[in-house]
Amino acid sequence: QTFLNRLLGLPVGFQNKIFTHFAAEVEEKIKLAKKNNEYDDAVVDIRGANVQLVGAPVSIHEDALSKAKTTHIKVKTDRGISFDAACAMLDKSTAENGGSKH
Repeated sequence: QTFLNRLLGLPVGFQNKIFTHFAAEVEEKIKLAKKNNEYDDAVVDIRGANVQLVGAPVSIHEDALSKAKTTHIKVKTDRGISFDAACAMLDKSTAENGGSKH
């Protein structure tokens, strides 16, 4: 809290330099974590034509104080479309373009 109060007391130009440096440092750490396969996107929406649970959820941590659990869940997603759906889209597009597939 004291650090932030002191930072806010600096001239705006100097604050901008500090925050720019901080943002660059964070971006570099994220790049490195992604490169080393250590980056966690946290909570994300899982979308796809078909989403399936792979195996049973596994509890990997329980907070001693709150008893909140962290659970690891593996899922399999199919983000594509079926062959039949692709053919139907092609047929519709062909009909809308006067029979031309291009």
